Amino acid sequence: MYMPVLEINLHKLEENARTEKTLLASSGIEVMAVNKVFDGCVETAQAVFNGGITVIAESRTYNLKKIRETGCTTCLLRSPCLSEIEDVVRYADISLNSEPVVLRALSHEAQRQGKTHQVLLMVDMGDLREGIWFSEYQRILETITLIADLPALELYGLGTNFNCYGTVLPTVKNGEDFLALAARLEADSGIPVRRLSAGNCTSYHLLDKGIWPHGLNHLRIGGLHEFGIEYVDMKYLNEFHHSAKPVDKACSDMYILEAEIIELNSKPTVPVGELGVDAFLQSKTFVDRGIRRRALLAFGRQDVPSDNCVPCDDAITILGQTSDHTLVDIEDCRQPLKVGDVVRFELDYTGLLMACQTKRHRLEVYALTHNRRAVSRRHLLLMSLGGTIGTGLFIGIAEPLSSVGPAGALLAYLFAGAIMLATMMCLDELSCAFPHSGSFQHYALMIMPSPVWSYTIGWLYWFSWDFSLAADLTAAGFIAHQFFPAVPVYIFCLAILLILTVINFTSAKSFGDANTGFRPLKFSLSYCLSVAGGVMIYSLMGYSDWHPTLKTDGMWFPHGWEQIVVCMTIVIYSFQGGELVGNTAGETESPHIILPKVILGIGLRIILFYSLAIAVLALVYPHKLAPNGQSPFVWVFSHAGIPGADTLMTLVIFSAAVSAANSAIYASSRMLWSMAGDRFAPACFGKTNGGGVPVYAILITVLLALVSLLTRYIPAQQFYLYLIASTGQVGCLAWITIGWCQYRFRQSVRNGTYASDLLRYRSSLFPWTARFVIITNFAIMVGTWFSEQGGVIMLVELAFMTGILLSWYLFRPTLSRLRNTVG
Repeated sequence: MYMPVLEINLHKLEENARTEKTLLASSGIEVMAVNKVFDGCVETAQAVFNGGITVIAESRTYNLKKIRETGCTTCLLRSPCLSEIEDVVRYADISLNSEPVVLRALSHEAQRQGKTHQVLLMVDMGDLREGIWFSEYQRILETITLIADLPALELYGLGTNFNCYGTVLPTVKNGEDFLALAARLEADSGIPVRRLSAGNCTSYHLLDKGIWPHGLNHLRIGGLHEFGIEYVDMKYLNEFHHSAKPVDKACSDMYILEAEIIELNSKPTVPVGELGVDAFLQSKTFVDRGIRRRALLAFGRQDVPSDNCVPCDDAITILGQTSDHTLVDIEDCRQPLKVGDVVRFELDYTGLLMACQTKRHRLEVYALTHNRRAVSRRHLLLMSLGGTIGTGLFIGIAEPLSSVGPAGALLAYLFAGAIMLATMMCLDELSCAFPHSGSFQHYALMIMPSPVWSYTIGWLYWFSWDFSLAADLTAAGFIAHQFFPAVPVYIFCLAILLILTVINFTSAKSFGDANTGFRPLKFSLSYCLSVAGGVMIYSLMGYSDWHPTLKTDGMWFPHGWEQIVVCMTIVIYSFQGGELVGNTAGETESPHIILPKVILGIGLRIILFYSLAIAVLALVYPHKLAPNGQSPFVWVFSHAGIPGADTLMTLVIFSAAVSAANSAIYASSRMLWSMAGDRFAPACFGKTNGGGVPVYAILITVLLALVSLLTRYIPAQQFYLYLIASTGQVGCLAWITIGWCQYRFRQSVRNGTYASDLLRYRSSLFPWTARFVIITNFAIMVGTWFSEQGGVIMLVELAFMTGILLSWYLFRPTLSRLRNTVG
C-alpha cells in the first residue's frame, strides 16, 4: 500500500445523497449533485447515483467522460470554452451558459453529433461570478429567445449563483427577485422556464428555516451530502452523516487521510540555532514545552495542507509541515505508536479537494464501499483457489474418466484450464479498472447495451452459487456421515452451514482467514497424490507386464472425440470459482497493484494442480469403475499401500467441500449486495453491519442453501449430481459475460468513451483472448444439450431465463433510470 492514502466512505456518501434527495423532493426541489471535489471519481459519482440523484455535475469535460459510465445525466458546471465544444456536446448533456457565440457553437456541434444539448442560462443576481447581470433584462430576454430558436438546443432552466466569488448570501429577497425575473421572462418570451436553479448548498439554510421562496425548484449541491453541514449558520444537520469533531473544523469522517510514521523521536520543542524563514518564505514562532515525543509522517503540503487536516485522535497535534513531511506531537497518545503505524486525519473541503486533485501522482484513493478493504494479496489468492479446488474435481472427475477415457479427460481438463486462465485475464483488466464487489454483474450494467443482461446474469449467477453451496454442503455431509453413520447427512449439512454463516457474518477478513485454514489439506493433496500414484506406477511396472498408457482398449477416444465437448460442462464446473478474484476486488487493498501479480499465479497453480492430479489418475485409475460412488482420489490412496491414506484423503475432500461452500457464501452474497446497489434486488440486501458485511444478503443466501436438507429424502449422491449439473452452464454464461464486457470495454477505450488511464492492467492478445472465452464457453453450453440429460438441462435453463426476464419486465418501471452508458 502506497502512502498517503485517501479513504472515501461510499456507504455514507450514498446514504447522504438519498437523504438529500428525499428532503428536497418533499419541498418540490430537484437536485443536481456536484461531484467536482472528487475530480471525476467514478465511485463517488456511482454512490450519489445509487442514492437516487441522477444528474451529476463536474467542471471538467474529461471528468464528465469518466462519470458517464454510471448511467447518470451529466452537466458541465461552468460555461464551456469554445475550444472544447466538441467534447462538451459529446460528454455533457447539460451545460451552464450565457454567451451567444458559445450557444451558436453548441448548436452547430450538437447538430453534427445528432444530439440535443440542454442549456442552463445563468443570470448574475449580485455575486459577480458567471451569468448575465440581472439588470440587463433585454440581453437576458434575447439570449433565452436565441436558445429556443437555435436547432439542437433546449432550455434546461434559469440559474443563478450565491456565496461564491462575491460571498453574497442567498436570502428571501434575492430569491424572490430571481422568481420575479423568471416570471417576466416567461410572459415576454412565451418560453416556459421549467427549472429555477437557485445556487448551491448555502441556499439550504432558507429551507432549514422554513422561509424558502416558493417557486425555486432546483439546486446544484455538493457540500450538503459530502459533509452534512449547513454552511451559513455553520451547524451539522442531524439527518446526514457528519463528523463528531467541532463544526468549525468543517471536516468529515467520510474522508480519511492515512499517513505512515517514518520516524519517531523525542526532541525539544524549540529549534537550536539562528532562525530564518521556511521553504514557503514564512517565519515561525515556537513555544518551549520541553522534550516531547513526535512523529514524522510521509505526507506533506504537496499532498494535502496540514491546515485542512484534523487528526482523528484528539491527543495528536500537528506541529507543522514541509513540502513532503508532516510533524505531529504524539506525547499524549494513550496508544503507543511505532514506525510503520498509520496516523489518520479527517479532511475538510479544501483538504479533500487537494487530495483528490493530487491522487494521480502522490495519493492512492480507496473508495470504500459497504465492504471494507480487508482482503490482502494472500487472502485473494487463497479465496480464488479455495473457490475453485473443491468437490467438482475430487468427486466430479469420475464422470469424465468414464465417458471419454484417460486421454480425453486429461485433454478436457487442460482445455478447461486454458479457458479459465483467459477468462481471469479478461476479468483482471475489468477489476483493475473498476474495483467492485459486484464483479462482472456490475460491469455488465456499466458496459453492456442493455441493463437486462446485467439483471439476468446477476440473478442466474446468484442462484447457481446457491445451488453450488448446497452441493458442497451435501458432499461434506455425505463424507461426515461415512465417519458417523448414526448421524443423518442433512444434520451435518445444517451444522456446517451454521458454522460458515457465523464466519461470514464476522468480516471479509474472517472469510479469507477461514479459507487460509483449509489451505494445507487441499493443496498438499497434489503432492501426496503424485507420490502415491508414482508408487503405484513403479510397483505395477516392476512386478507385472503393465505399462502406463492413456489409451482405452487401444484407442485414444473410445467413445469419439465429440464426447469431450459433451462432458465439458462437468469439467468446466471444476474450474469455476476462479472468477471470485473479481468479487474480492472491491475489498482488496490496492487492487490495481495486487491483482496483476496474483492473477497469473492463481491460473498457473490451478492448471498445474489439476493437470498433475488428472495425469496420475488417468494412468492408474481403472476408469471402468467410474462412477461407482467412490472418489477416484480415495481409490488411489486406498491402493497405494499406505496405511490410513484413504481415510486421510477422505478428510482432505471434506475440507475441500467446506472451503468451497465458504467461498460460495461469499460470492453469492456479494453478488446479491451488488444487485441491491444497482436496484436489481430489494434494498435490504444492500445493507451492511458495522464490519462492512452484507448481513441480509448472506442470510437469504443461507436460507436458500437449506435445500441441502432434502438429503433427508433424496440419496445424497444423486442429489449432489443434480445440483452440479444445474450450475455448470450458468458458470459458462458468466464467463461469456466477462469476455464480452472486457471486449466492449477495450473497444470503448479505443473510441474514447472510457479514459485510457483506466487500463491499469491490459490482458494479453486482445481481442483474441476475449473471443476465445466467448466462443469456447458458448460451444460448451451447446455441447451439453446433446448429452443424455441435455434436454432436461436445456428446459430448466429456459425456465429460469424466462422467469428472470419476466420479472425484469414486471419491475422495469422501477428500474427505468438504469440506461445504457456505452455506444
